Amino acid sequence: MTESFTLRAPSADEHAAIATLLTAAFQGPDEARLVDLLRRSGAMLLERVAVDGAALLGHIAFSRVTVTDGDDTVRIAALAPLAVRPDLQRRGIGSALVRDGLKELRTRGEDLAVVVGDTAYYPRFGFSTELARQVSCSWSGPAFMAMALAPDADRHLPVSVAFAEPFALFE
Repeated sequence: MTESFTLRAPSADEHAAIATLLTAAFQGPDEARLVDLLRRSGAMLLERVAVDGAALLGHIAFSRVTVTDGDDTVRIAALAPLAVRPDLQRRGIGSALVRDGLKELRTRGEDLAVVVGDTAYYPRFGFSTELARQVSCSWSGPAFMAMALAPDADRHLPVSVAFAEPFALFE
């Protein structure tokens, strides 16, 4: 089933299936609720899904991060959440979703991406804790990472930022 899959934007009629996938991947409804709230609040920048035919394999979401102190012209996106069907994890689907999403964010002119996640997983895409030290927020800590999407992104740093309001439910 995963030898070939397609990456694309989800359709509105797939939102329920995405919620089901998120609930299964995270063993609870919190991330599905987060994605729904990001959509409703208008903070969602980008969603991508991995599909094989009609089967939903994975999902990634990026939302707007707001500068609260510093260069407010910098465009920052937060990666969260990333999910792959539990029975299909470790087969490259998540990596493909991350690479595809970051490529699209670059195309859209985003300067930075941030993530709170596995420090053994996300550095392979270019995320670093070192760069994240120049981005202050309530999520700062050992699992907070950032990556430049634009060649001169570091000229905007340091900054303090706030994640979209729905993230406050998880702090």
